[in-house]
Amino acid sequence: MSDPDLRSNHDPDSHDDPKAQWERFTADQRNYLEQRLARISDAKEAGQHLQRRPSHSPPVLSFTQERLWFLDQLEPGSIVYNRPWGLRLSGSLDLAALEQALSDVVHRHEILRTTYAVKDGVPIQIIQPHRSFVLPIEEIRSQDRGTVEHELTRLSQQATRKPFDLSADRLFRPHLIRLNPTEHVLLLT
Repeated sequence: MSDPDLRSNHDPDSHDDPKAQWERFTADQRNYLEQRLARISDAKEAGQHLQRRPSHSPPVLSFTQERLWFLDQLEPGSIVYNRPWGLRLSGSLDLAALEQALSDVVHRHEILRTTYAVKDGVPIQIIQPHRSFVLPIEEIRSQDRGTVEHELTRLSQQATRKPFDLSADRLFRPHLIRLNPTEHVLLLT
């Protein structure tokens, strides 16, 4: 069976539930996806997984990493790749659990702990050891919705405009904004 076109005509920004998304696929598309999922499941059960790169050699940069590094060499302090992402959190927030979850993500994904150096004229990755961090918290003290939204925009822009030092910084910058005791925005840059 050839790979069917899995593109959909629906709005990618819509937040349909998975069942509604599934029902938009044709029978051929659903059959194809079910077969792919079965093969993935079989591979997991058979113990097939990605092999870790030997740690004695520095990893080469991917094309995307090399482009990021190159642009940083051309224009140090560039913010071209900075992308803020805000999540509104409602309800009681367990700050310690949130910090631990973010720390776990950074621990699990080496790319978030990767810095860049030059060795023999060639850029290389240096995967930094995991270290926990304290989530920076800022509070917006206003009841006026317009003022709150203006401050959120300002803080998001401020986070976006702060460049990463590719030779020293984690490439992941979380920031919590407290609107009131039960409303927060988690900014990820």
